Amino acid sequence: MPVRPRLSVLWRDRAGRFSALKAATLLALTVPALALALRWSLVGLGARPLNAAIHDLGLWGLRLLLLSLAISPARAVFGWARGLMIRRMVGLAAASYLAAHFTLYALDQGFRPLHIGHEIVHRVYLAIGFTALVGLAALAATSTNAMIRRLRRRWKQLHRLVYAVAALGLLHGLMQAKSDITQPAILVGFFAWEMLFRALPARRQSAPLVLFLLAFVAAAATAGLEAGWYAAATNLPWRRVLDANLMPELYGPRPSAWVGMVALAVAILATARSVFNRRGRAGPSAPEPVPLRG
Repeated sequence: MPVRPRLSVLWRDRAGRFSALKAATLLALTVPALALALRWSLVGLGARPLNAAIHDLGLWGLRLLLLSLAISPARAVFGWARGLMIRRMVGLAAASYLAAHFTLYALDQGFRPLHIGHEIVHRVYLAIGFTALVGLAALAATSTNAMIRRLRRRWKQLHRLVYAVAALGLLHGLMQAKSDITQPAILVGFFAWEMLFRALPARRQSAPLVLFLLAFVAAAATAGLEAGWYAAATNLPWRRVLDANLMPELYGPRPSAWVGMVALAVAILATARSVFNRRGRAGPSAPEPVPLRG
């Protein structure tokens, strides 16, 4: 009997059948890297292409990490149980992008281990980012079915560290961005939403009113974080940053607006699903009785 190539597990479900969802996810996960390579080869990445590629890969790694954390809320709110099939794939893709991020950084430093180690030790944001990378590598290494069986209950305890890893990665992104934290701030806002969602009682997680309130809280928290960060890191008056959130016609949508719009869309879709389900359970109304002719 021929042995199926192990690589095929990437697009097959647990029963060994082809999964369109897994195949589409695999293809989608390669798009950012392919787009970066194509853009680099055709039009270039500016005066410091390697540095631009490092930042791009780092941002995509964090985006995919947060996307993997969003699968559980999607299941709770929309009943999307099939998302669990791709959660590990998305998490491993995040680890791969962040590993490539570090590899290009090492290349930019001339692959000098002692110099790189010195930089990591003496630059706080690099130490934070490297710690997050090591933690994510440990989680990726223990994500196999064999490790899940071996660790049993300890596996869940270990993989709860993903929240700390994500927080460290986002902090690294904020510190590295310095003068323009728009992209990291958006990601921090989504992370705040995900953590607040997980803090809710399970019976309240799909309640539309709770999700509307959560959208407002996440957007407000994002605006406050952005203002506080600029005030602390650049001495920019925090009130000016907060005012910018209220004047999109002048400054464009701020991170709080993007977080609020996505969270609001989740609440609206959850409301629509709730109404649809209630109507479905009620069923069609009974027809009026037709009187018999005597």
